[in-house]
Amino acid sequence: LNELYLRVRRQEGETDFNFDFITNYFTSEDTGKSSWQVDLTEFQLSNSAVSWHDWQYEEDLRGFDEDHFDLSNFNLVANDFQTGADEFSVAIERLSVKEKKGFDLKHLSTNLSIDSGTIYLEKVQLQTKHTDLTTDFYMIASTFDQYSDFIEEVEMRANVESFLLYVPDLAYFAPS
Repeated sequence: LNELYLRVRRQEGETDFNFDFITNYFTSEDTGKSSWQVDLTEFQLSNSAVSWHDWQYEEDLRGFDEDHFDLSNFNLVANDFQTGADEFSVAIERLSVKEKKGFDLKHLSTNLSIDSGTIYLEKVQLQTKHTDLTTDFYMIASTFDQYSDFIEEVEMRANVESFLLYVPDLAYFAPS
């Protein structure tokens, strides 16, 4: 896909996002497990943008705000998608993106897999203008419900191979 623009909004006082009618259309009353397996060879996204604003929450102008963000120059090459009933994996070959408040991810590559509450990021290579990180990173939980109490319930592990951190890059994600 080239030059995709995704604009997601939820207005103040409303319960639904502007795309909920689509997900509602495809939602089934059957809550049983599916035996679906999807294999996708490669996915490419070039020169795209994502704008996400949830006006139920006030916009925080300092650092990353998960309720309000605008991404541009979004480029992604991903391959080897695998899905199963309780698992998902993908090789992110190349991801780069800029956020309007100044964060500029020059390069990210990793093998991502999710299995029964645990998230594995293996062979992570992350680069910004000044930060360079090579690591394996794991977030370990028994179930995804534990992520609602992330600090107490989710164990994080990292095997860092090399690490050069530019403090303003970190401060972008923890501004206070």
